[in-house]
Amino acid sequence: MTFKDLNIRKGYNSDNTISSGPLHQFYIPVLSTSKEYWRLTGYFSSGSIRAAATGIRQLIHNKGTMKLITGLEFSYEDKKAIEEGIESIENKITQKMSKIIDEELKDEDFTLQPAKVLGYMLKKGILEIKIIDVTGTGIGHPKIGVMIDDENNHISFSGSNNETGSGWLNNIEEFKVFKEYESVESDFYQIDETNFKNFWLGNTQRCTIYDLPGPIMNKFIEMAPEEIESLD
Repeated sequence: MTFKDLNIRKGYNSDNTISSGPLHQFYIPVLSTSKEYWRLTGYFSSGSIRAAATGIRQLIHNKGTMKLITGLEFSYEDKKAIEEGIESIENKITQKMSKIIDEELKDEDFTLQPAKVLGYMLKKGILEIKIIDVTGTGIGHPKIGVMIDDENNHISFSGSNNETGSGWLNNIEEFKVFKEYESVESDFYQIDETNFKNFWLGNTQRCTIYDLPGPIMNKFIEMAPEEIESLD
């Protein structure tokens, strides 16, 4: 199955019932059909892994990969401590990302252990994570997704939703979808892809892009199971 076999609309608005919203109409089926997923988001939480567990499981089954760039909100005190050399940016990132690791670690079911899934994906080289830090005031807040299927069809989506559980399940969100293989939409797709690549490569003017610090990556990997049961 490819993207061309799916009923992908030009846009989605979650001002309707959860069961028929963008999570089930778009995100899970498209993710399940993908070999690559690139995501630029203002915020990330492990809740998005739980919400889209079926799609994440299938992405892994497809031997797919995911690239994630996320913003982190640093307080004035955080910024000041970094600027004055009291605290390193790597330590602050580690502190913020550590919050993703929570009580859900005690659960056994695949859909209820998102931090372990992140660790598994990092350990297997399925997932790469980078962090946006904005110079001065403000936060990194763009939201773009790029997906590529097994036949190299590309689509992108861009709009209001972050890569969080609330963003996919609870909030009223809206985004547009652009198919690279449709001539009328191709230019808009290229804008999304170029924007993602610029952030990933650090070709930015107002922010710095950091790799995930070693301590937090190791913390995730230490929790990773050898295999995810019932993957097939």
